[in-house]
This record gives sequence, structure tokens and C-alpha cells, in this order.
Amino acid sequence: MAGSNRQRPAGNPESINHTKPPAYHLTEVFRTGSKGKKYVKPRDATRILRGQNLETAAQQCPELQKLLETIVKIAEQEAGSQLT
Repeated sequence: MAGSNRQRPAGNPESINHTKPPAYHLTEVFRTGSKGKKYVKPRDATRILRGQNLETAAQQCPELQKLLETIVKIAEQEAGSQLT
């Protein structure tokens, strides 16, 4: 998408936010890529995530796992409240 061959950031994905947020890394990937495009979060985040399995990311990122579990729990509660 960006035409970059940069490696992903090293280390635990949970630690990325402590030094540079993920959007910073994506901005750099797009800036140094051969496509000459600028990273635009609302546009590109959707394209980056399309077709990806969030379970794979959640296995590497405990905070994402907790977020997904919370979303599922709220959705189940909402679905249950609509049945009564």
C-alpha cells in the first residue's frame, strides 16, 4: 500500500505507545515508501485492517484482547436487553 520495505517495530507491540504511537510508525512507512503517499488515518486504517484477523493481533496484544472482549460483552448485553 505504501510501497515500503521497512521492518515492523521490534519488541512487544504493547510497548510501542510508550515511545512512538503506531500512527507515527505508519506515517514513517508511508513517508519513506515508493508510492509517495501521506498516511491519512481515517482513510488508511480501514484499508490496512480490511481482511485482517483481529484474533491474530489480539494474541500478541493483551490490551487489544481486553478491548475486543469488552466490545463483545457490551454487544451481548445489548442483544440480551433487546430480547426482554
